[in-house]
Amino acid sequence: MASRFGAMNFLVVPLLRSRLRSLVGGRLAILTVTGRITGKKHSFPVMCAADDQGMVVIAAFADAKSWWKNLRTEAEITVELEGRVIRARASALLAEDAIRGHAIRRYLRRFGSVAKTLGVATGFESRDDSALGREAKGSVVVRIVPIPEF
Repeated sequence: MASRFGAMNFLVVPLLRSRLRSLVGGRLAILTVTGRITGKKHSFPVMCAADDQGMVVIAAFADAKSWWKNLRTEAEITVELEGRVIRARASALLAEDAIRGHAIRRYLRRFGSVAKTLGVATGFESRDDSALGREAKGSVVVRIVPIPEF
């Protein structure tokens, strides 16, 4: 599965950096993270949703991906969204709690069609954040907070 994602990323990243980015309707952003071991920068497309603190990204099938491991502790990243480059701090929300649940809810309000893929049962809006935080097993939720520019 990882090789399929890699092949798609190879095509999508240049598209998102071009004037043709509007073809994907603002649903995708490019994250650039720095490898925790190599120090090498890695860029890839993600679906991101607005959150009260910034943005939320979910790495579905997290076992097949490694980028999120660079965010187990808070790290500086860049987000390229609609032609803008945004410096931000990001961290994986690993505890199955209300904070994670709230982030999942915000993401699913934007991308409800992926609920089943994430392993979230239908009717997620009726469950409280704590219950929702225990769902989406096998996925990693990442919170991204922009760094203010002065």
